[in-house]
Amino acid sequence: MTEDLFFSFRAIGWVRSPYARRIDAPHQGTVVEGTETGALAEASLELAPWLGEKVLQDLAG
Repeated sequence: MTEDLFFSFRAIGWVRSPYARRIDAPHQGTVVEGTETGALAEASLELAPWLGEKVLQDLAG
């Protein structure tokens, strides 16, 4: 007998990037060749405020 499984998802953050579409972004994080200026593009990850700082405790880098 097969059970129906249900999952709920909720966003925990957002990426802020100069790339409007995923296909526009370089496939390797260090690639700058072919970008408009040849410079690295700045991006940031914004976490939902309800997460708190504890979710970051084991991240390094």
